Amino acid sequence: MLHKCRNSHKFSSFLFVIISFLAFAGSAQAATYYIAPNGSNSNNGTSPSTPWLTFDYALSSGRAWCGNTLVLLDGEYGYNRSTGMINLQNANCTAGNELRITAQNQRRARIDGDGTASTVRIYRSSYIIVDGLYARSRDYVYPNPADARIGGEVFTVRESNHVVIRNTLGYNPNRANNSHIWFIVDSQDVLLEDNEGYYFHRHCAMGFKSERVTVRRQYCHPRAGADPSIYSGGGMIRGKAGALFSMYPCKDCIVENSVADGNMFISEMNATYNGNILMSGSKVLGSICLTCGHGNGLYVSSRNEPDLNHAPQNILIENVAIVDTVSGSAGVRASSSVNVVVQNFTVTGAAGGGTGVSLDNNPRGDGATPAQQSATVRDSVVQGMGGAGFNQESGSYNTLVTSNLYSYNNRPASSGSWGS
Repeated sequence: MLHKCRNSHKFSSFLFVIISFLAFAGSAQAATYYIAPNGSNSNNGTSPSTPWLTFDYALSSGRAWCGNTLVLLDGEYGYNRSTGMINLQNANCTAGNELRITAQNQRRARIDGDGTASTVRIYRSSYIIVDGLYARSRDYVYPNPADARIGGEVFTVRESNHVVIRNTLGYNPNRANNSHIWFIVDSQDVLLEDNEGYYFHRHCAMGFKSERVTVRRQYCHPRAGADPSIYSGGGMIRGKAGALFSMYPCKDCIVENSVADGNMFISEMNATYNGNILMSGSKVLGSICLTCGHGNGLYVSSRNEPDLNHAPQNILIENVAIVDTVSGSAGVRASSSVNVVVQNFTVTGAAGGGTGVSLDNNPRGDGATPAQQSATVRDSVVQGMGGAGFNQESGSYNTLVTSNLYSYNNRPASSGSWGS
């Protein structure tokens, strides 16, 4: 028998009032603050006419923090100005209570870096949104060469989670170091969206020991690229650069609807197992490499040790085009990998050698054994390559499934044990 509570209506009304009050209190805490190159920390920061001056002052608990927005007014900020650079630390925000750092007018607030530290740094923080900034570093050669490879990135996200960086322009990481424009380190659930990157020598973006990093609608062009006279580490070649997004390693990460243009490539999926992160479950979707001029358009790479931890696994490359490649390497190369799927893939060659799709054993013996290696290649076209359209090194992949493959004007159509 059901018993009706006499006070249920009063209780429901009371509960509604409490919930409404809490919702209002939460929204009331949100505030918008302003910063400008001609501001002052003695201002209240609450309007464009009373902006703060320095990022260290503005980005702190009790000012622009979780739930609030910091708006950058037009102008030039950075290391050689009173504003300083952005160095956000320990902002542990939550979903629905994010900290937003945004330009009043997209890309008209420019932050210059010094070549030794990150221009925009997010460290041990969560639920952060960065929108519309123009940030750059500069070439800085350390007086002591032993200090090279340290710093000089444009945007760095380190030991953080749930970070969004969108509508930004990144330019000139320190080309005298092993530096990148967007550097995601030991982090999870990071989205890079609708960004542009120029004048770099290593990678436009890197996911290092990270998980669930998505790079979406990103455009990257290295412009002048590397200058081996100031940095030659990693086999730098003048005027060229690395990947649009390097996964080193990056688990369950995605490159989506992005463009790599010029002397670079789309992605390397590098199974270093650094930080015990598997190079697994990652995808390259709906992306283009125009006139790829450096290395393999996509490189699925085993690394360091002969075991499955150091083998790329469960990789999907779908709806990708390598157009007018001039690099002389493969459109897609997969070395000692497990369950690599390449489908709806197109490669066209402009000059020189190179293969369309290449499967091989890692020459150092790293990664999976031939008995463990597997790949599927289907619904794909290779045209005008100086090498084979499709190549499988003899004695490599134990399982290879193919269908609807077309090879035109390649030399030859296929080679090795392809299709056998």
